[in-house]
Amino acid sequence: MDKSINPLHPETPSQRNVFIVTAFLGVLFIAGTIIFGTRVLLVGAIALAVSAAIEALFAYFRKHPLDKSWMITPLVLTLLLPPTLPVWMAGVGSAFGVFFGKAIFGGTGRTVFNPAAVGWIFLFINFPRYMATDWLNPQTGQSGPDIPLTELAAGTFDYAWNDILLGNIPGAIGETFVLGIIVLGLALIVFKVIDWRIPLVTIGSAFALLGIGHLLMPDTFAQPLEAVLVGSLLFASFFVATDPVTAPVKKLNRVYYAIGIALITVVIRTFSAAPEGVVFAIVLMNAIGSLFEDTEANVETEGVEAT
Repeated sequence: MDKSINPLHPETPSQRNVFIVTAFLGVLFIAGTIIFGTRVLLVGAIALAVSAAIEALFAYFRKHPLDKSWMITPLVLTLLLPPTLPVWMAGVGSAFGVFFGKAIFGGTGRTVFNPAAVGWIFLFINFPRYMATDWLNPQTGQSGPDIPLTELAAGTFDYAWNDILLGNIPGAIGETFVLGIIVLGLALIVFKVIDWRIPLVTIGSAFALLGIGHLLMPDTFAQPLEAVLVGSLLFASFFVATDPVTAPVKKLNRVYYAIGIALITVVIRTFSAAPEGVVFAIVLMNAIGSLFEDTEANVETEGVEAT
């Protein structure tokens, strides 16, 4: 086995899968540009340029070819960002995510945490004003602190279903085009690019947890259908949590991983000051999922040696 590959994740994405994921992310990026305006192009361009520079430098000094999946991290990060974010911050987030989340671990195949999620969390912690309180409403063209998730919590949620499905609501660049996310996400499953267990169990578990919570404490837990459809849960379930390197390898562990993401997301959304928790949940479960894989690998190895 190639020593550059994490032994817990021996399968790196194929060229075919990288192309499909990059193309689908590009579709959502174009949709975000149509919904929120051409400024999105600049945000994405900065994130891509910074990522390309860092990836190229590491490839040069390590004498490796440029990572074929280098565009995925900056595209995912861009789609998780508010459309009003200062463009230089997109570069900072991309640099931090690619450098500390990917490059220093050795690149694709060796990462522990999803690099785009690492960059997003860095920005969220250091620039909360821009990451959590300044959202563009594409219907009015005005920016404000409210997104559908905060309005659900406040009981002021009032969006038409066609606006929700087509993305005509405030939110991150890539999270609002719900219909497109569902269609492209299901296509990833059909084309066998991702394992259906992670996105469908994550979304289904979140819906079930919110449904039970809303039934028992309707003033505390949001309506489950609206809460699943708005925010970054759908996008992250299909395009972030399914990263083949940072997600568990074993099928049953993927189910546990997905349930954990849903549980942590619901808890953060419901009881913390942060309106969205799915990115934090994915990073936490990246660590826990790796522990599951390591434990089982050790048990299996010991069993072979004993016989």
